[in-house]
Amino acid sequence: KKKEMAIQDSLSLFFNNILRRKVLTETKNDLERKLGALDLIGFGVGSIVGAGIFVLAGYAASEAAGPAIFISFIIDFFACIFSALAYAEFAARQPVAGSAYSYAYYSMGEILAFIIGWTIFLSYSFSVAAVARGWVGYLAALLEGFGVDLKGHEKVFNYPWQVNFGLFKYEFQINWIAAVVLLIITCYVLFGMQQSSMFNLIVTGISLVIIVFVIIYGAVFIDTKNWTNDFLPYGVNGIFKGAAIVFFAYIGFDSIANFSEEVKNPNRNLPIGIIGSLSICSVLYIAVSIVLTGMQPYDNLDKDAPLAVAFEQDPINQGWAAVVVSLGAFCGLTTSMLVALMSAARVIFAMSRDGLLPPFISWINPRTNAASWSNVVSGVFSMFLAFAFDLDGLADVVSIGMLVAFILVCICVLLIRVEDSDEQKESHLIDNNSKQFILTLLFLVMIAVVAFSAAILLEAPLYIWAPLSIPVILPTICIVGYYIKYVKKSNRTTFQCPFVPFFPLIGIIINVYMICNLEYPSWIVIILWQLLGISIYLLYGYNHSIVFKEREKESVAEWHSDNETKSYDTFSNKSGYSEIISESDDDENNVNFTSSKQKRINSVKEYNF
Repeated sequence: KKKEMAIQDSLSLFFNNILRRKVLTETKNDLERKLGALDLIGFGVGSIVGAGIFVLAGYAASEAAGPAIFISFIIDFFACIFSALAYAEFAARQPVAGSAYSYAYYSMGEILAFIIGWTIFLSYSFSVAAVARGWVGYLAALLEGFGVDLKGHEKVFNYPWQVNFGLFKYEFQINWIAAVVLLIITCYVLFGMQQSSMFNLIVTGISLVIIVFVIIYGAVFIDTKNWTNDFLPYGVNGIFKGAAIVFFAYIGFDSIANFSEEVKNPNRNLPIGIIGSLSICSVLYIAVSIVLTGMQPYDNLDKDAPLAVAFEQDPINQGWAAVVVSLGAFCGLTTSMLVALMSAARVIFAMSRDGLLPPFISWINPRTNAASWSNVVSGVFSMFLAFAFDLDGLADVVSIGMLVAFILVCICVLLIRVEDSDEQKESHLIDNNSKQFILTLLFLVMIAVVAFSAAILLEAPLYIWAPLSIPVILPTICIVGYYIKYVKKSNRTTFQCPFVPFFPLIGIIINVYMICNLEYPSWIVIILWQLLGISIYLLYGYNHSIVFKEREKESVAEWHSDNETKSYDTFSNKSGYSEIISESDDDENNVNFTSSKQKRINSVKEYNF
């Protein structure tokens, strides 16, 4: 029985430790606040417009949505705006690096925060690699536009290399040019945030001018038959599949949240940067996708460089315009790589600063005030991915990771509002039962959405999928009713997401549905990555967590405070630290008790129990 009780106590302690939370007063501000609203909008637009317009629009139109791809972008906008408002609330409330990782640490616990931070790092790294490969595709189009004949030299840009491990076979797609491009960008971000922001604003401005040119000049060559002949070639499901494919192009507003620790007046500038950049880019996405599918039939669009090739193909034959578009793609994709690489670095920087990853990653260069090692680590990892893997799998992995992040941020807003309401009560005690009740209902909602999505994707008849909407609606109504009756409006002065719980709930439902539209091989990558991450956490992060060390110090002090009236002999017999106590036994000489107590605490720390 004693062994069973000891095991139960150990398990209880373990689960309490992995669910420990960081309080707001524990956050640090190690980076200088230099960014304004214009800088944030520049980073957001620079990150968002590149991949969605210059790379994925053609792929999603040809493989999933057809001419209806613009509807996919509209769906993504509404899916993102609910999540963006949740991000804006947390970014203004807690303006520190780490984005969803920091928000989860603050409201849900350490293990969940590590999982989401680890996932976001993978998503950003895959995003950088995917965009780098698209950049190489536009490089080839640009060279051909200047008259360079690349026939017979395709392997220079994409060399297949098959590896056999017994029954396991995999063909890598070696792209050394993409890796070199990322090496150059990684070296540039080491100069610091101010230089990176200036470069981003200039290059993003050039990219926007060329995008407007594409919309205006491309509209001249629109043939409406390309829309009307086969508007929904893959059905309604194709629209949602297309939305899931291009979703990762919207992750730029999450990048803004990662720069929160470097923003001046975050309560004002962060919401402006997040909502403003998302709105601007959504308008550009929709306009370009309409023009693109009007210029060429959807099944004739190039997957790597759709805009440039669309101007080159018959019946348009505007080679000079293809060159201009390729230059714009260079600008847009370059800023996308720059911002995503910096965002990945900020995530592991925050995790390292909290003790969950080795401390060298959070080292800040005193000359440039840049987190140099975190930039190097994220850059090298992205280079490896761009060097070895193809674009298709990378896009799905990015979408899964960011959709999971958006879901958790929406959940965090719902939970933090419960805490705000409880803090206004006379008891000032947070009702954990309320949070557990909300989490249980949210879990039921998400399970029901998965079942509903499966029925839709399998093209089940109406009498099957229609009843499956009931398990989605009922828990949602319960959550709304609970918030209306019991949760008071927060009295905080920082930016707040409007219409809580409606907006976060809608964001959760849409994001879960879009996750279900992604291909299963990407889930295998995510699961394997999480197994690696959890192993790192258990072997390193669990015992090196800064929050754990702070709690340990508080426990030592509290324990001694509770036993301060006991004699040293009793304390020694019960705890087994006789050699420690004998060194600090000064009460017999009438030494001040406070000094003796501090010596005991220091002795226990040295013993490192």
